[in-house]
Amino acid sequence: MRPISMGYAILAVAVLCAPVAALMASRGPDAPAPPHNEPAMQQRFIVKYRAGTEPARDPHAVQAHLDQVADALSQTGKAAASPKLSWLRRLAVGADVFSVDPALDAAGTRRLLEALQADADVDYAEPDGIMTIQR
Repeated sequence: MRPISMGYAILAVAVLCAPVAALMASRGPDAPAPPHNEPAMQQRFIVKYRAGTEPARDPHAVQAHLDQVADALSQTGKAAASPKLSWLRRLAVGADVFSVDPALDAAGTRRLLEALQADADVDYAEPDGIMTIQR
Protein backbone atom coordinates (compact mmCIF):
# COMPACT_ATOMS: atom_id res chain seq x y z
CA MET A 1 0.00 0.00 0.00
CA ARG A 2 1.31 3.45 -0.82
CA PRO A 3 2.05 5.85 2.09
CA ILE A 4 -0.69 8.30 1.02
CA SER A 5 -3.31 5.54 0.78
CA MET A 6 -2.30 4.25 4.21
CA GLY A 7 -2.70 7.75 5.65
CA TYR A 8 -6.19 8.08 4.18
CA ALA A 9 -7.15 4.68 5.58
CA ILE A 10 -6.01 5.64 9.09
CA LEU A 11 -7.80 8.99 8.85
CA ALA A 12 -11.02 7.28 7.69
CA VAL A 13 -10.95 4.83 10.60
CA ALA A 14 -10.35 7.65 13.11
CA VAL A 15 -13.19 9.76 11.68
CA LEU A 16 -15.61 6.84 11.68
CA CYS A 17 -14.72 5.74 15.23
CA ALA A 18 -14.99 9.19 16.84
CA PRO A 19 -18.83 9.29 16.97
CA VAL A 20 -18.96 5.78 18.42
CA ALA A 21 -16.45 6.70 21.14
CA ALA A 22 -18.41 9.87 21.98
CA LEU A 23 -21.65 7.88 22.21
CA MET A 24 -20.05 5.27 24.48
CA ALA A 25 -18.62 7.98 26.78
CA SER A 26 -21.95 9.81 27.15
CA ARG A 27 -23.93 6.66 27.84
CA GLY A 28 -24.60 5.75 31.47
CA PRO A 29 -24.81 2.25 32.95
CA ASP A 30 -27.33 -0.05 31.28
CA ALA A 31 -29.19 -1.09 34.40
CA PRO A 32 -29.12 0.42 37.84
CA ALA A 33 -27.58 -1.73 40.53
CA PRO A 34 -30.01 -3.15 43.09
CA PRO A 35 -30.11 -1.36 46.42
CA HIS A 36 -27.57 -2.74 48.89
CA ASN A 37 -30.05 -2.75 51.76
CA GLU A 38 -32.24 -5.31 50.01
CA PRO A 39 -31.45 -8.87 51.22
CA ALA A 40 -30.77 -11.30 48.41
CA MET A 41 -32.70 -14.56 48.62
CA GLN A 42 -30.93 -17.57 47.13
CA GLN A 43 -32.83 -20.57 45.89
CA ARG A 44 -30.38 -22.35 43.56
CA PHE A 45 -26.79 -23.40 44.10
CA ILE A 46 -23.98 -25.17 42.24
CA VAL A 47 -21.78 -27.78 43.89
CA LYS A 48 -18.81 -29.57 42.31
CA TYR A 49 -17.57 -32.78 43.90
CA ARG A 50 -13.94 -33.89 43.87
CA ALA A 51 -12.96 -36.42 41.23
CA GLY A 52 -13.27 -40.01 42.39
CA THR A 53 -15.97 -39.37 45.00
CA GLU A 54 -19.31 -41.18 44.81
CA PRO A 55 -21.35 -38.02 44.03
CA ALA A 56 -18.87 -37.09 41.26
CA ARG A 57 -19.27 -40.53 39.66
CA ASP A 58 -23.02 -40.96 40.11
CA PRO A 59 -25.50 -38.06 39.82
CA HIS A 60 -28.05 -40.11 41.78
CA ALA A 61 -25.73 -40.10 44.81
CA VAL A 62 -25.86 -36.30 44.94
CA GLN A 63 -29.37 -36.25 46.43
CA ALA A 64 -28.27 -38.51 49.29
CA HIS A 65 -25.39 -36.14 50.03
CA LEU A 66 -27.72 -33.12 49.90
CA ASP A 67 -30.06 -34.85 52.36
CA GLN A 68 -27.12 -35.33 54.76
CA VAL A 69 -26.21 -31.64 54.47
CA ALA A 70 -29.82 -30.59 55.15
CA ASP A 71 -29.93 -32.85 58.23
CA ALA A 72 -26.65 -31.41 59.50
CA LEU A 73 -27.97 -27.86 59.04
CA SER A 74 -31.14 -28.62 60.99
CA GLN A 75 -29.13 -30.21 63.84
CA THR A 76 -26.99 -27.11 64.36
CA GLY A 77 -30.06 -25.30 65.65
CA LYS A 78 -29.15 -22.19 63.68
CA ALA A 79 -31.65 -22.87 60.90
CA ALA A 80 -35.25 -21.98 61.69
CA ALA A 81 -36.47 -25.00 59.75
CA SER A 82 -34.70 -27.73 57.86
CA PRO A 83 -34.38 -26.60 54.24
CA LYS A 84 -35.32 -29.05 51.50
CA LEU A 85 -32.39 -29.48 49.09
CA SER A 86 -33.41 -30.95 45.72
CA TRP A 87 -30.97 -32.04 43.01
CA LEU A 88 -31.93 -30.58 39.61
CA ARG A 89 -29.29 -31.55 37.02
CA ARG A 90 -25.63 -32.15 36.26
CA LEU A 91 -23.84 -29.48 34.23
CA ALA A 92 -21.46 -30.19 31.35
CA VAL A 93 -18.51 -29.23 33.59
CA GLY A 94 -19.45 -31.98 36.06
CA ALA A 95 -20.96 -29.71 38.72
CA ASP A 96 -24.50 -30.22 40.01
CA VAL A 97 -27.31 -27.68 40.35
CA PHE A 98 -29.71 -27.99 43.27
CA SER A 99 -32.55 -25.92 44.67
CA VAL A 100 -33.40 -24.96 48.23
CA ASP A 101 -36.92 -24.62 49.57
CA PRO A 102 -37.60 -22.22 51.17
CA ALA A 103 -35.19 -19.69 49.64
CA LEU A 104 -32.34 -18.69 51.95
CA ASP A 105 -31.42 -15.23 53.17
CA ALA A 106 -27.77 -14.11 53.30
CA ALA A 107 -27.09 -15.80 56.65
CA GLY A 108 -28.73 -19.06 55.56
CA THR A 109 -26.79 -18.99 52.29
CA ARG A 110 -23.53 -18.52 54.20
CA ARG A 111 -24.32 -21.44 56.56
CA LEU A 112 -25.21 -23.73 53.65
CA LEU A 113 -22.07 -22.87 51.69
CA GLU A 114 -19.89 -23.32 54.79
CA ALA A 115 -21.46 -26.73 55.44
CA LEU A 116 -20.84 -27.82 51.85
CA GLN A 117 -17.28 -26.49 51.72
CA ALA A 118 -16.41 -28.22 55.01
CA ASP A 119 -17.10 -31.59 53.34
CA ALA A 120 -13.96 -33.27 51.98
CA ASP A 121 -15.91 -34.56 48.94
CA VAL A 122 -16.81 -31.03 47.79
CA ASP A 123 -14.47 -29.18 45.45
CA TYR A 124 -16.50 -25.94 45.49
CA ALA A 125 -20.00 -24.63 46.15
CA GLU A 126 -21.51 -21.31 45.07
CA PRO A 127 -24.87 -19.63 44.49
CA ASP A 128 -26.30 -20.14 41.01
CA GLY A 129 -26.91 -16.84 39.31
CA ILE A 130 -25.96 -14.51 36.53
CA MET A 131 -22.68 -12.77 37.25
CA THR A 132 -22.33 -9.19 36.00
CA ILE A 133 -19.78 -6.43 36.30
CA GLN A 134 -20.97 -3.57 38.51
CA ARG A 135 -19.87 -0.09 37.46
